[in-house]
Amino acid sequence: MKRALRPAAVCLCAALIAAALSLPLIARLADDRAASRLAWSLASLPLPPQTEVREVRAFAGKLAGSGNGVQLLGAVLLQSELSEAALRDWYTAHAPDEIRAAVAPQDGARIALVEHGEAAFDCSPVGGGYFLLYTWGSAASLLSKLDLRGH
Repeated sequence: MKRALRPAAVCLCAALIAAALSLPLIARLADDRAASRLAWSLASLPLPPQTEVREVRAFAGKLAGSGNGVQLLGAVLLQSELSEAALRDWYTAHAPDEIRAAVAPQDGARIALVEHGEAAFDCSPVGGGYFLLYTWGSAASLLSKLDLRGH
């Protein structure tokens, strides 16, 4: 009887160890998905006239400041003939309250808001008329505490 239980106990222990080791990966995937939802919520906002979306990016991890915790950044690269102030006014009027959309001029591929690590667009905007539409978020799930990028 004891010999019959031994393989089952080994399998159960192996499954528990595998589950425990996979939690950080699951947390990372959950935070990446939350950042992606944040970025696409920005990209789905109505566009002002004379404005085009060039790229949408999402970032999760320790991005700025000090302390622990995963931060989320949704970033949209816009090309527009409008001024920064006009874009800011447009998104203030058209973004829902839960999305705090901000606008900043964008020069080059690197996103200057990110202090820790590298965050950049795939394309490299050259010249004027490029703007970064962005919003910050935080990973509020219990799993995000296990995402090692936040420490």
